[in-house]
Amino acid sequence: QILELVLAKQKRHGVFLQDEHHKTPLHLAAEMGSSKHVEVLAKNTRNINSRDEKGRTALHSAARKGQR
Repeated sequence: QILELVLAKQKRHGVFLQDEHHKTPLHLAAEMGSSKHVEVLAKNTRNINSRDEKGRTALHSAARKGQR
C-alpha cells in the first residue's frame, strides 16, 4: 500500500522522491531485497540510474547488500 502511495504521488505531482542521502525508493527497495517492489519501482521510475550522494545506483546498493 505504501508503494502505491509513492507511485501515485510521483505521478500526480511529478516529483522525484529522494531522502537526505539522495536515495530513491528504488534504492531503498533494492537494499532491502524486496524484488517485488524493485520490479514495480523500476518500471515506474523516471530515472532508473539515479545516484545517491556516494554515486551509487540502486543496482550498486543491491549488490553491496548481497541481493540478487
